[in-house]
Amino acid sequence: MKNGFLTISILKSRSFFQNITQQSLLCKGDVLPVGTFTNNTDSSNTSVKLAKEHFESQRITCSKGPEFDALSASQKEIFAKQSFTISNDNSRMGYRLNEVIENALPSILTSAVLPGTVQLTPSGKLIVLMRDCQVTGGYPRVLQLTNTAINQLAQKKTNDTFQFVLKE
Repeated sequence: MKNGFLTISILKSRSFFQNITQQSLLCKGDVLPVGTFTNNTDSSNTSVKLAKEHFESQRITCSKGPEFDALSASQKEIFAKQSFTISNDNSRMGYRLNEVIENALPSILTSAVLPGTVQLTPSGKLIVLMRDCQVTGGYPRVLQLTNTAINQLAQKKTNDTFQFVLKE
């Protein structure tokens, strides 16, 4: 968008970042001022189409993670059938989910993780790693989201629900 957002510029950036800007999160009801848009090109034949499904889908596609086969049959069934809820502990690093899955899996040696890795903690909580996640972790990596699924999940907010869909 030409002229873009008119928020405070720090070091030539208008990004929000904790400890650098006064505000680091957008809250419900916040309004961001935007500059005026002037169209200097003939774009009468241009259109933008948004796939509504991308924003509204309750289905998050994933594949088996490296430790998936260590899960019990009942744990695998939970992943296949249960809806999961995004907790209020979420950020660009990761989303913690509210539901608890009984977990007796041992922690693993610190291993590589990627955006979209779903970790099962010793307490049975799930963490979905997002785009700014760490590069290693010690919790079993039970699922791996597709790139599209990470983007879909990033559109969701606290208390939204979804289901993991394991692709074959």
